[in-house]
Amino acid sequence: MSQNMQTLQTLIISIIVFFAACVSPAIAAPQVPADAHKSINEIKLLGYPISPKDLNNYYPSANEQANAAVIYLEAYSQFKPASANNYPSTIPLFAPNSSIIYRVCDRLPDNVAESAELFLEHNQNTINTILQADQITDSKYPLTFNDHSVPLNNHHIAIRTLANLIKLRAIIAAHHLKNDEFYDNMLLYFGLIHSFKNEPTLPAHILQLQLTADLLEQIERAVIYQRLSIEQMKSLQNRLESINLLKTYRRALIGDRALMLVLTKRTPIDFNATITELEEIRSKFPLYLTTMETLITSPTHPTLDDEPSYQAINEIPSAVLSDYLSNYPAILTKTRNIHAQLQVTKTALALQQYRYDHEDKFPTTLRALTPTYLDGVPFDPFLNTRPIKYRYDDAGCVIYSIGQDKTDNAGREKTSDNQRTRGIPPHDTQTYQRKNLTDITISFLGYQQTHFPTNKTSTQPPKEPNDSDDQSSVLDGMMMDF
Repeated sequence: MSQNMQTLQTLIISIIVFFAACVSPAIAAPQVPADAHKSINEIKLLGYPISPKDLNNYYPSANEQANAAVIYLEAYSQFKPASANNYPSTIPLFAPNSSIIYRVCDRLPDNVAESAELFLEHNQNTINTILQADQITDSKYPLTFNDHSVPLNNHHIAIRTLANLIKLRAIIAAHHLKNDEFYDNMLLYFGLIHSFKNEPTLPAHILQLQLTADLLEQIERAVIYQRLSIEQMKSLQNRLESINLLKTYRRALIGDRALMLVLTKRTPIDFNATITELEEIRSKFPLYLTTMETLITSPTHPTLDDEPSYQAINEIPSAVLSDYLSNYPAILTKTRNIHAQLQVTKTALALQQYRYDHEDKFPTTLRALTPTYLDGVPFDPFLNTRPIKYRYDDAGCVIYSIGQDKTDNAGREKTSDNQRTRGIPPHDTQTYQRKNLTDITISFLGYQQTHFPTNKTSTQPPKEPNDSDDQSSVLDGMMMDF
């Protein structure tokens, strides 16, 4: 009986081996085009990572005794969630089901302010630990890249939580008109943003964009409500210069490309996809590599809007690349949007300093800010190296980027239904009308209310773009060499 079982087992193994030999050509990794291999070798010669192992070395190490990332993770381990205690009301930023959004410089209801202060008191140890990372520039989070999986981003959850804690602290400081404490919390935000500057992943870059956008909103409101001294505005302006979103975007693309190149070494059985799909992705490798090279080496904010590669990249089977290939054009557009906000915010800080020195008067052009308050008028990333826009009259002024729709809407910041879209056109092209387009703006005094009233009973129509009275159009011609 045992001999028969042994014979049967041998037969089964033989059948399996024979079947594997027959079908192995069908499941073997399809050949990557020769020109793709050539490009990969060129990438390696340039010193860029081409594998997860290379990527581990590409992520710079940090001083073990002074690693901001380690301190932030330690702070998160001490965090006490709102559910750990009973509070008189929900905690702003920590109540996911709440429809009420509180921002810096908002006046809080007494019970909300009381709850927030208790919550901050219960998390004082976390805050004290965050403060220990102040002035530490080295940062590296515990990430290990390999050929078999995408690294976990649990530390991103930790940093989002700490960012909300710092922002809540800023909201309470502004609520009590403690402007110096409000300013100190904005400085802590810079530390969180910079802790990701070397992490070579797109999720890290996206988180950095979110934190930067949040910081810029806080600075905008501080400027508009005049909560900052000239020295504090100068400090924030200098610190904003250190945020290089295009550089971190490129670094993330380099890391993403290294993860993507793993596909040249894997078979379809590693993916939830068909052999045909994997053959398709590999056949497009030369185009993929060319597109990535364009994005990584562009001296300014590149664009894929009108490129054939844009469509080709989007046609790559998403089932194969859900963990690898990201929507590069969409992330680039978000990067440009936040960079435009950054440019506008830096200019707003300079403009407010000018007002303090000139009896509360606005300059007639942005060029008046140079070189005392700005080295040069910042460029609009949507205008191909032309400066951001500025409109000025007795009602006040507005600084703005034309935004993603690439249409000058004279500094309109809200749609007809009072939504602030920050230059992003509506998804529905049927509503793509002038009244529904906005710019990326910071406005002072009553400019928005005067030129773009949301009250339908108002008799004064919104001011439409007109190059003949647009002072920035004259400025554009003067600033081409900046």
